[in-house]
Amino acid sequence: MRRTRDRNLPDPFRAWINPSAPLPNGVILLPRRIDVPLDALSLVYPGLVFLGMGVVIGSLIIKSGAWREPAAIAFLLLTSILCFGAPFWFARRLWQTIRARQEQTAGALRQGVLIGREGVLVRLSPNRCYPISMDQFVEAKEWSGGGEEGTDHLEIVTSNGSINLIPHHVIAGSAEINQAVRSARSPGKRGMSHS
Repeated sequence: MRRTRDRNLPDPFRAWINPSAPLPNGVILLPRRIDVPLDALSLVYPGLVFLGMGVVIGSLIIKSGAWREPAAIAFLLLTSILCFGAPFWFARRLWQTIRARQEQTAGALRQGVLIGREGVLVRLSPNRCYPISMDQFVEAKEWSGGGEEGTDHLEIVTSNGSINLIPHHVIAGSAEINQAVRSARSPGKRGMSHS
């Protein structure tokens, strides 16, 4: 299923993510998990490890004089993108989590799984949206990657494909998502906000 940016969301999903307005009646928010200390730890380690590796590798290449060779330049560029890009990505994720905590404190969090009569919107961070019309939603289910180190996943199955999420990114499990969808599909029942 294709991801879309906030500004490209169709109505009514666009109104659901407006933090300056209350959630529309009948829209349920199953919020994303917000763990500022964990994301801060991810920035420190392994983020700083990548940064340190980039500095060491760059220093060795420059000191050896190999940086004049085209292959060494290509390697240095690739290493720089990886080693300096990873800390940037971790820092960006930490910033998004801090902003989500601020929105949650203000009662304006619009990140998680939002469910209303018109459909389901998966939005765990800004500009990473998966709008699903109610007739396209099939089910939410959980599955494991298997093995000793198998990662558990939360999958939202639609008629246009699936969205795989890591369960610790969302507070709700598949049973809660499926129940919220059943409630939204039932006429005369009103949803409630879990923000």
